Amino acid sequence: MAVGVGQGGCDEQAARGHSGFLRRNRPFYRGALDSGPSRQPTPHTRRPRIALPTPQPPQPPPPGGSQSNAEPTSPVELTRTNTEFEAAAIAEALRAQGIQARVLGGNLAGMRAEAPALASVIVRRMDLPRATEVLRAVKADSIDIDWNEVDVGDESRADPPDSCIHCGYSIAHVPDERPCPECGKVTPLGARQERPKSAAIHPRPKTPHESSTQISPTNDTPRLLGTWVVLLIMVLAALAIAGKLVLFGAMDRERGPTQAVP
Repeated sequence: MAVGVGQGGCDEQAARGHSGFLRRNRPFYRGALDSGPSRQPTPHTRRPRIALPTPQPPQPPPPGGSQSNAEPTSPVELTRTNTEFEAAAIAEALRAQGIQARVLGGNLAGMRAEAPALASVIVRRMDLPRATEVLRAVKADSIDIDWNEVDVGDESRADPPDSCIHCGYSIAHVPDERPCPECGKVTPLGARQERPKSAAIHPRPKTPHESSTQISPTNDTPRLLGTWVVLLIMVLAALAIAGKLVLFGAMDRERGPTQAVP
């Protein structure tokens, strides 16, 4: 037993001496493994520092597009309008001066819910200065025009109205620019555009023999259709009820009279 302890103590002391020998013979490094005393750079092995270029701020793109698209024939936007009529008028004025112009947007832009339905006038980059001058001249000439209220129709070709706009009397047989035989007032030729065609009730009858109110045929057709639909539904419902009653009567006759249970 004592020998076993002694051998164990000798083995432990030998292990301590062996580990101490390894620690004494192992080189000591104060830093990381790559920065030991034997790997410190010398003036002969030191590499020169590389000077990095100073970052420059990004340059803003030129007006009308980026530098990669800055070609003379590249399309650029000249202006935007609220209606396609205004854009078409500007494009026609540009074409009259020999400038190629196109209209984009309008109804196509209305398909996108996040963007308004604006129309854009597109020209070539090389024609942008001239197009700007033409646009300025067009706006100066039409500054007092409300493009949304412009009537492009010709009043001289307008059809004569069928009835007087003042009293409702029929003037289809009356020559143009003649007073109404009923009220004595003149109905202009452009009154057809001013008076709505689908008026529900006329102010007075066309002739004394007519009723006090007259319903136009344009609004009478939907009303008659609705009446016929209601009548058809009522007839179908009555037929269904009658069929059920007949069926129940036939079933009762087949069963016969019921007998009382004793």
